[in-house]
Amino acid sequence: MTFGSLGDVLPLAALGSELARRGHAVTLWCGALHRPMVERMGLEAVTLETDAMPDLSLHAKGLHKTPQMWRRVEQSTRAAYADLVSRWHDRPAHAPRPLVVASTFALAGRLAQERLGLPLVTVHLSPLCMVSFRDLPALKALPYPERVPAWAGAWLGPWVERLVFDPVVTRDLNVLRAELGLPPVRHLLSRWMHSPERVLGLFPDWFGSPQPDWPAAARVLGFPQVDGSGEAAMATVDPELEHFLADGPPPVVCYPGSARRNAQKFFDEALRTAQHCGLRVVLLTRYPDQVKGCDDLPPWALYRRYVPLSALLPRAAALVHCGGVGTLAQAVAAGCPQLVLPNHFDQFDNARRVQRLRLGHRHSGSEWGGALQALLADRGVLEACLARRSTLRSGVEVLAQAADLVLGHADRAAVAVGQA
Repeated sequence: MTFGSLGDVLPLAALGSELARRGHAVTLWCGALHRPMVERMGLEAVTLETDAMPDLSLHAKGLHKTPQMWRRVEQSTRAAYADLVSRWHDRPAHAPRPLVVASTFALAGRLAQERLGLPLVTVHLSPLCMVSFRDLPALKALPYPERVPAWAGAWLGPWVERLVFDPVVTRDLNVLRAELGLPPVRHLLSRWMHSPERVLGLFPDWFGSPQPDWPAAARVLGFPQVDGSGEAAMATVDPELEHFLADGPPPVVCYPGSARRNAQKFFDEALRTAQHCGLRVVLLTRYPDQVKGCDDLPPWALYRRYVPLSALLPRAAALVHCGGVGTLAQAVAAGCPQLVLPNHFDQFDNARRVQRLRLGHRHSGSEWGGALQALLADRGVLEACLARRSTLRSGVEVLAQAADLVLGHADRAAVAVGQA
């Protein structure tokens, strides 16, 4: 079960493909936008855009307005749980007991574990998703100091969660839980949303060091490094792109993420900076209306809806992006310096970690030309990127280990049911 954009869906789909390759039947819940891709990967795809998911403009009433993203989490939780229960009741009498693998905000999986007794593996793609009060994450809404002592975070964090986050993120969930005959929950982000049985972190321990207050069942594996490059639709040669890459110095790649629909200023700044600094740029977005004059760009700029970053970034001078962990991981794998312009959710924390590790620079504000020039001049960042690239585990190895842990948990759960 997944929730989110392309970068959230692809790793779970790739894990599902590995499980299917080993002979298991896999169903993936995802958004309608991603269904064709998931089906091309050989999986059954179930979309969640249903009548159970009202318009995003609806907000909860009360002191704390519910952000649109969390409204979508609440809506998809209801829709996915209802569909999962229907499938559970309609399954053949002697069908094997299913196991649920759920990404961070696919909360229907956690409900199914409690209400139906299904074994659950929770998968988190970034360290922020395993909230630690001993290493407080960077959040736009909470501008506390960059480095908070562990003792102060251990005292402050639970209060922030109780007073700021719980009133928003548990409200609708507890309504649903009451309907299901379950008691209310608190500490959703730091405790409840993690499976007590098995939690997988699909990022390396040097990027997110395990903390004492992380879930006891957590294992950190590495970046899965999935970007769709294995799809036949993405493997075709693009002669114009090849000619552009070969016909000059390495370009700067500008990619605001697959889900961002308001990136006009981002691309305006990219073109302005490239012209002013004499750079070449590749602009990536599935929404061509965001790139002014995308059909008639100057010779030093090229627009594409999407190019697998694993093929593009090794030939790039730098990557400018908003801090999605999948995009970030591709830059690390390519040894490519990155300028991170965080926009929401885990991007602020990811940007902080990139800068701490000297894998790039972070910047706030819509004008980032000067920050890009500083990044390109920073030889220390390039050296750190190349050194880190040489130590990175392969995505194939990470996904194989994740599949081993999922199947191991399924076996243990089956034994426990048999003994009961």
